[in-house]
Amino acid sequence: MAEFRSYTDVVVDISALPRGLYMPLLAKLLALFDGEQKDGEHRNLHVIVSHSPATDDSIVEEGLEDSASYLFGFAAAALESDSTSAQPKIWIPVLGRRQKLQLEKIHSLVSPDEICPLLPSPSQDPRKGDALVIEYRDMLFDQLRVEPRNIIYAAEANPFEVYRQLMRSILHYQQALNPLGGCKVALSAMSSKLASIGVLLAAYELGRRDPKVVVGVAHVESQGYSVDNAAGPALAPTLFTMWLSGECYAA
Repeated sequence: MAEFRSYTDVVVDISALPRGLYMPLLAKLLALFDGEQKDGEHRNLHVIVSHSPATDDSIVEEGLEDSASYLFGFAAAALESDSTSAQPKIWIPVLGRRQKLQLEKIHSLVSPDEICPLLPSPSQDPRKGDALVIEYRDMLFDQLRVEPRNIIYAAEANPFEVYRQLMRSILHYQQALNPLGGCKVALSAMSSKLASIGVLLAAYELGRRDPKVVVGVAHVESQGYSVDNAAGPALAPTLFTMWLSGECYAA
């Protein structure tokens, strides 16, 4: 923490960073800064991201890893531990375009007992949720038999609503399955960076709040990216700033 002593605010721009880098980075910074607050110090952590759903939808991930894995710092050991193998597994993928291969690899890793996809609603494209259901219909509903009532909805441009919906769903499952010893939850951020922040916050807070609630983030790394220009014109991006830790206003 010595590197941050002379700063009151730390700003991280994740616009050009991959999930496999910025999610563990932000989780580590949150843990460091929250630890400082116990000692009476308050340092602000801000996250900046350039948000453009149309641009996100046109990005194609290339060179995918052969298998999925759990991101560092998000309960990977507990999720794969033999001591908790009897607990039911819940998988909540936050869906985005062009992620079928990633979904298949993550499903193989998690082997869930229940799947609760999260769809963007409302979104910049009013029919994006419907388009995602059509894109993944064969896999989710025909092959994996996902219950339509399991679908979760959250605003595409509001990471804190994604966070609230994930928290509510996970805590509901934990309470319902408590007689069986609780459950294990795998989250997957497969949509925009704004939605990914909601995933990060839910996994981070639940990991600190109650060690009995096992929540991890399953992810498939890629080696590069390309842009599909046939996806259509993209609107100008919107800059979002999120304050994640510290004291917003001076006392």
